[in-house]
Amino acid sequence: GGGAAKPAGRPLPGVVGRRLRTGVVIRRRADSMAQVWGTRTYRFRNPHGIETGTLKFTVSNEKDDAIKIALEQVLDGHALAQEIVCARDSRLSLIRFANTVNGETREQTFDPKTPTPNRTTHLVTLLLAGTLPEEYRGVTMYGEPGREAEPVSLEVVGPESREIDGKQTDVTKVIKKDVGGGEMNVWIDSAGVVLLIEGKVGRVELVPKAPDPAK
Repeated sequence: GGGAAKPAGRPLPGVVGRRLRTGVVIRRRADSMAQVWGTRTYRFRNPHGIETGTLKFTVSNEKDDAIKIALEQVLDGHALAQEIVCARDSRLSLIRFANTVNGETREQTFDPKTPTPNRTTHLVTLLLAGTLPEEYRGVTMYGEPGREAEPVSLEVVGPESREIDGKQTDVTKVIKKDVGGGEMNVWIDSAGVVLLIEGKVGRVELVPKAPDPAK
């Protein structure tokens, strides 16, 4: 039809269209997630601004089209480690969760194809917050030791400028809510990396990477 041809397709309306676009965006970003995130280090601060610990995690690609997150956390003098493997679906659904405390490891596996619930973990919401373009519901948080399982939602508020690590930064604000009334604010950069999290118990701040002396 040359220049007179018109596209036969049309955008899907409503919730169906949003779900489809969300899934495509997550899949595309999931393909490069390991390179974008790599290894990141955060620091915890209590409501008084006192540093209380550190959080280090590494995102890497696994076989069978999965993503692995390795976590090392020290908070208030207590150390723990987690290893999370999740599918590259529209919810980064949980495949395996291993939690190590005081040298003892507990591990559980899941089938991500099970339609209900679509389990993920609290840590994986960091990745979801950085990939979702609009309000997102339907994720059930896995009941990690000491925590109840709970449905959550992520709501993108929009772009803004905020002072982070002493300088004004263009960020996107995402609000994480759970059914129990808990709420926290998450700020992400243009690449989808979480820069700052704030809640009632304090804040989690990204520690900037040291500049490469070779560059």
